[in-house]
Amino acid sequence: VVVSSAAGGSVTVNMSALSASIIFEAKTSNGTALLGFSVDSVTDAKDCVDLDAGVNDGSCTVSGIEDESVRGFRITAPGYQPTFVSARATSGTSKVVVVLESTPVSTDLLQVHAFDPTTGNAITTFTVKKGSDNSIICTEDTSDADNHCSSSSAIPAGTLVLKVEASGYEVGPATLTITPETQSVVYVALYPKPTLQIRVRSSDANGPLAGVTVTLSPAATNCAGGVTDSEGICNVTGLAVGTTTITLSASHYFTTTAIVSISRGAASIDVTMRPKGSLTAVLKPQPAANTTVSIAGTSLTCTVNGPSGTGAPAATAECTIDDVPTGTWIVTAPGHKSATATVARGTTTTVELVP
Repeated sequence: VVVSSAAGGSVTVNMSALSASIIFEAKTSNGTALLGFSVDSVTDAKDCVDLDAGVNDGSCTVSGIEDESVRGFRITAPGYQPTFVSARATSGTSKVVVVLESTPVSTDLLQVHAFDPTTGNAITTFTVKKGSDNSIICTEDTSDADNHCSSSSAIPAGTLVLKVEASGYEVGPATLTITPETQSVVYVALYPKPTLQIRVRSSDANGPLAGVTVTLSPAATNCAGGVTDSEGICNVTGLAVGTTTITLSASHYFTTTAIVSISRGAASIDVTMRPKGSLTAVLKPQPAANTTVSIAGTSLTCTVNGPSGTGAPAATAECTIDDVPTGTWIVTAPGHKSATATVARGTTTTVELVP
């Protein structure tokens, strides 16, 4: 495999080898061996320098790599432009030949590469900002194939804090020291933002509940229309690591809140919503004074008013209790016989109470 840095880019090399070792060879653009180069892993401590056994032979070996693992490597040599290789080692010994270009490098400039450490792949669209004031240093897009962005002007020497942003990824922080008369090259790992699948069911039928409105705090990329689908599922992306509050609301159901601890990767949560209805209590005849109607075992009440002024009691009087959980309840009122009423989802049940 031959990898050229002519465009200042990066390339992914899939190894079909027999062991977890990689031999790196570096050459100049005219094909001669390049001596004294370095290979540095950007994902772990695996690296090597072309000084094996004290001999500059134009090669070095990185060994001890876990099978089927992906490693990102930065290859550098004095006077040559660095390049980035993302390689998957399967088994055996593999060889990667890297061609380094001697194109002069601008001084005091910054070059930023971003990669996904979960796959080892370069990220092709991202923005680099100063951590101090969020001003944009450079932006990389798909208009070229170099997979990096560079500052358009010299960066003052000293410590620089960066924020690297890409759609669907957590913000990648990086701190580096800018040295005069050099080009600083930095590789920043961006982790995919966590995802969450919310599965909502109804407690009465124990089936999926479609059309539930999902509200997230802090906000994230919600499911389509912000509601659960026909399977009662809402897939949320773009979450931030930390705590997320989920609020679920639907007609004829109690609003339900769940607090979820979000970490990197994919997660899921099952939420059950309880349906509700209403109950109207009718007292026959109208009581002589205001009378409280209660649902036994709950704090739910309503008041049936007595006659106003000196008027005679009416044949009936009633009051309604809203937001009653579905189920069968005992309804009571002072001076009246208790009665049983069954409340169904989204309906109003009427019960009569007599002295």
